[in-house]
Amino acid sequence: MAGIWEHWQDAEGNEIQSCALLTTEAKGAMQELHQRMPVYIAPRDYAAWLDCHSDKTDAADRLLHETAPEYQFYAVDIAVSNSRNEGAELIKPIEK
Repeated sequence: MAGIWEHWQDAEGNEIQSCALLTTEAKGAMQELHQRMPVYIAPRDYAAWLDCHSDKTDAADRLLHETAPEYQFYAVDIAVSNSRNEGAELIKPIEK
């Protein structure tokens, strides 16, 4: 997933580290689940996405709009929605 990160100082001089995951409009089968989806950066595009030495943003801009992973999704138990629950069993597909 694509993200951005920054280390900066606020007006009072406090050092702040911030980050965000980037999203875009849902495409393909993801539209059945939600109107947004994460921006996916393919491994072959990591260098273009992570290039912070160039002030040219064309390659990174292209990656934001060309995201098209083939997600696999399935129903899981509602327990996955509670942050107190942990364990691999939370992501096992439920029987329909």
